[in-house]
Amino acid sequence: MITRPGYWPGGRLDDRFRLLSTGNRAAQPRQRTLYAVIEWSWELLTGQERVLARRMAVFPAPTGAEAVCSDGTLPAGDVPYVLGSLVDKSLVERAGDGYRMLESVRAYAAGQLLQAGERDTVRGRLVRHFAGVAEEHGPLLRSARQQTSFALFAAEYDNLVFALRAAVEGRDAHAAARLLGPLYWYWNTLRYDARADALVAGVCELGDALPEDAGPPSPRST
Repeated sequence: MITRPGYWPGGRLDDRFRLLSTGNRAAQPRQRTLYAVIEWSWELLTGQERVLARRMAVFPAPTGAEAVCSDGTLPAGDVPYVLGSLVDKSLVERAGDGYRMLESVRAYAAGQLLQAGERDTVRGRLVRHFAGVAEEHGPLLRSARQQTSFALFAAEYDNLVFALRAAVEGRDAHAAARLLGPLYWYWNTLRYDARADALVAGVCELGDALPEDAGPPSPRST
């Protein structure tokens, strides 16, 4: 799959990219060969295909591409067609109702995203998009439509948690508050996550920057 649960773009993903680098003497011949194959495939992409592929690297799970990856360079209406082209060229794979990117390809694409100077911009769009998703479905978690929202939270869980962590690290208190409320309810109702207390503490550390009506919960005692 594109990632393991809780995989954080950066850190280990950047480590994998450095291992793939042909300039890294520690890289094994197989890794250097893999890098060369990915680089060759990348050079065959069109401009829009490269844009979408590198922006998709920010996702822990490949959903919401039209909302997060589109702009004047890549209109939202073009995303499905460009995505289909990436599938045809084996840079992206279909996985059930969604898509996935192999970790090595994603690592290369993440390097391209960094070189393009777009990582913070795309990450910001992802945070805002999934903050909106959480805010919309938060009330539904406690309604007669909760099963639909449970299914959505399960499907988007890695993206929602990533968005919350990115909001905390980027000190986006408004987005962090919008994400935390629904996620905290979800954690307490359906899904234990060992990272929850640290994420709650991170939001609380934003202090006065939080909206007055956010009412962030206190970290749970263990």
